[in-house]
Amino acid sequence: MFPHTLSARPLVINSSSTIRLRFSHRRNDLEISCDSQIALPIQEGEDVLIRRCDYHLNLIHPKDYSYFNTLSTKLGWSKKLF
Repeated sequence: MFPHTLSARPLVINSSSTIRLRFSHRRNDLEISCDSQIALPIQEGEDVLIRRCDYHLNLIHPKDYSYFNTLSTKLGWSKKLF
C-alpha cells in the first residue's frame, strides 16, 4: 500500500523522532520500498529505522502554489463526510 492511495492514513510525528520497524518474519519475501522506486529485501533479524534526514532539499514551485491546499485536497481535509 502506498500513502498516495489514501487507503493508508499518514502519521504526524515530531521531527526528532525515530521509527523502528520490526518484522515477525512469518514470510521470507519481505521488501521495503522507498518512494515506490527502490525495493530492498528485509533479512531475518533486521530492523528498519526511519528518521529525518540531515540534508535539506529546496523545491521550486509556482508562485500560487500552496502546499497546505494541495495536501488538504489530496487527504480530503475539511470535506463533508455525508
